Parts: sequence; C-alpha cells; structure tokens
Amino acid sequence: MDALAKPFTFLRSFFSAAPDPDLVRRLLLAGYRKPSHADMFLGARLALPALMGVTAAFVFTENTIIFFLLALTVGFFMPDFWLSYAINARREKIRRSLPDGLDLLSICMEAGLGLDQGIVRTGHETPPESS
Repeated sequence: MDALAKPFTFLRSFFSAAPDPDLVRRLLLAGYRKPSHADMFLGARLALPALMGVTAAFVFTENTIIFFLLALTVGFFMPDFWLSYAINARREKIRRSLPDGLDLLSICMEAGLGLDQGIVRTGHETPPESS
C-alpha cells in the first residue's frame, strides 16, 4: 500500500511539505491513520477523473464532450462522497458497539480490575475495526 502511495507523495512534495490538515482529520475520522492514506486519497482524486473521462470518451459515441465533462466531475467528487460515507459508517459502528464496550468495562471493574486494566481488557476483547 505504501509503495502505491510513493508516486503521489512525490507529486505532493512539489506543492506542500505536509498533506492538508483538514483532509488528514477527515481520514482519521474514517479510520485511516497512516500518512500514506492522505496521499492515496489525493492520488485517487487525480486519477479517478482521468480514468472516468477516458472511459467515457471511448464508451459514448454521441455527445462525447458532455459525457466526458460529466465523468470528470463525478470522478473528482466521488472520493469525497466515499470519504463522507466511510466517516458515517465508522461513526455508526462505534455508536452500535459502545454499549457493549461500556458493559464489558463495568464487568471488568466489578471483577476487581482497575480502570486502566479494564480499558486494556476491553480493548483486547472487542473485535478490531476493519478499515
């Protein structure tokens, strides 16, 4: 995954030393924590419109320019829509799993574990988040 992000990291280095903090925050909210994820997202934002535009140019024989421009627009905004969906899905997953985690934490504390040990135990017992 990091090897795939290297060209986009190199490309971003011409414009700024670090990725956009707002984008990094949104990716963190979606559960993507590696620095390469921001570069991958920016790469998708650049590559997807080009790929969709070329595809639209070859698929449609009539009104090619309209479909080309429409594909470019959709391709540019699709990563943002996906990121918003990923953020909402992760929030929903956390909202659904919070009662079970709190219940397990209270059981651990009633069993005699301290708060820090209960939090560690709850972290080990809950299934890992897949992202």
